[in-house]
Amino acid sequence: MTGNSASPSGSPGDRAASVRDFYDRLAPDCHLICPDRDAGMARQATALSALPGPGPGVRRVAGPEI
Repeated sequence: MTGNSASPSGSPGDRAASVRDFYDRLAPDCHLICPDRDAGMARQATALSALPGPGPGVRRVAGPEI
């Protein structure tokens, strides 16, 4: 199979480099995809803050305290 594949082959390092390369090539045109990054992050924060927190027995192992 050629082109993009649902299950990439190669080592995890190869796949990570491929993902990095993809985003490195995308970066110069990112403003065309999301012209107002700050507004987009604010919308995402509002949507995520409306979600319920973790259920009983779930504990945070890393990250800021909320």
